[in-house]
Amino acid sequence: MCPECGTDFKPSQYTFAPNKVCFCCPHCGQEYYGQDARGHPQPQSFDCVKCSERIHLDEMVLRPAADVSEEETMPPLLPWADRKGGVVGDWWRTCWMALIRPHVLGDRVLQYGAKTRALSFFSVTQLLIYGSFFAFFCVIFGLFTIAMMPGPNILFVGLLLILYLGFIFILLLIYAVIGALVTHLVLKMTGTVAKPLGHTINLLFYSSGANIATIVPCLGWYFGWLWWLVSAIIMLRVGQQVAAWRAVLAGLALPVISMVIMIVLYSGAIAMTAFQPGLTPMAGRQMPPNLAVDMMNHELGSYRARNRNELPDHAARLLMGDSVSPEHFLPRGSTQTTLDVRVGGYTLDALNAMSTDEKRAAIDLAAERLPEDVIAHRLGAFVFTYHGIDPADADANLWLAVLVDDDSTLVHLLQRDGRTRAVVPADFENHLEDQNRLRRRHGLPSLTDPRDVTHDQPMRPTSDD
Repeated sequence: MCPECGTDFKPSQYTFAPNKVCFCCPHCGQEYYGQDARGHPQPQSFDCVKCSERIHLDEMVLRPAADVSEEETMPPLLPWADRKGGVVGDWWRTCWMALIRPHVLGDRVLQYGAKTRALSFFSVTQLLIYGSFFAFFCVIFGLFTIAMMPGPNILFVGLLLILYLGFIFILLLIYAVIGALVTHLVLKMTGTVAKPLGHTINLLFYSSGANIATIVPCLGWYFGWLWWLVSAIIMLRVGQQVAAWRAVLAGLALPVISMVIMIVLYSGAIAMTAFQPGLTPMAGRQMPPNLAVDMMNHELGSYRARNRNELPDHAARLLMGDSVSPEHFLPRGSTQTTLDVRVGGYTLDALNAMSTDEKRAAIDLAAERLPEDVIAHRLGAFVFTYHGIDPADADANLWLAVLVDDDSTLVHLLQRDGRTRAVVPADFENHLEDQNRLRRRHGLPSLTDPRDVTHDQPMRPTSDD
């Protein structure tokens, strides 16, 4: 008990400067010096060398060592809070403690109390870390910016970078406060704690000094956050005087919760993309219509080169190669998805996941289901009109395929000579009439409107043919 204020206290609860405090035997006054990291004698319970009485640290009488003032008995608890070595030096020493000696830093935060300047330390540390990354990118792209932009635009870009840095800092601060709330809640749920919520916030803010490891070029992003997490757990164990398992559980609570939320959101986004009308599960790989027509032209040519100048009995044969994927038949903007289109009874997604033999069997079945007098068949947004055409000597202007969809603003035509054309739907009827005149000249049946062709109803000759 304190002789002045009457408050109960134990010497073991406090940290002293090593070799600055005498711990005296309460029976005979024999002096012992505190020599460990906390300025305590070791061991804490022993037999007095003078009177042989059993004594404990918390029973001993404390007084400053000879020629030592009371102020000198206390160690510099927090360099950042004490501010005795300059702002930069105190900041770096505190970061170093968070990196290398988090157990000591946690103890000193515990001893220091509430006025630790934790928020200012957290703010300075994170702004320096992320500000350094912005400075790096400014140096890398600075010459390009100066060369390509006039002066006012450079200032505007600089202002945007500063605002972005502030936004990142605010998000990080909010995350840290939420983390402290979750951490303290877990600690309270698993037992008692030594200090209130504000102390948990101080501990986590000071542990952020370990995040300075993030600044290491190339590698820092991979281990800086982990170092911070480990330091925070160690400081929680010491600073809140809890068991190691409670500190680990509390420290990991928010990261685990965050990871679960991210997985759920990502899975939900994938699921929504997969079933949203107008998008396929592989929508990110869909091509613009003009590129899809060029790709199909190339693949038909490659198929002919591999198969003695013959065209496939079913366009799904193109999927047997490595360069064609289901989404290539469904260009960007298509109203169908790879879940809507079926080949041999299987969706394009299921077909693409099959083994080579299974895929070939499904495509064989789809080809067998085409009528013998088929003129054209659909696969995805393409209607293939090459049936009956000899690609070796047929007229160069005959159509091999038409890319047409319900909401297309253009109809894309692929000709036998490899040329492609895009026409507006209003003019397509005229182009279709010209094509049919050309087909009749070569003894080929006329085409009906390709937009009427479905996967279940391929185009067949009309009674007029």
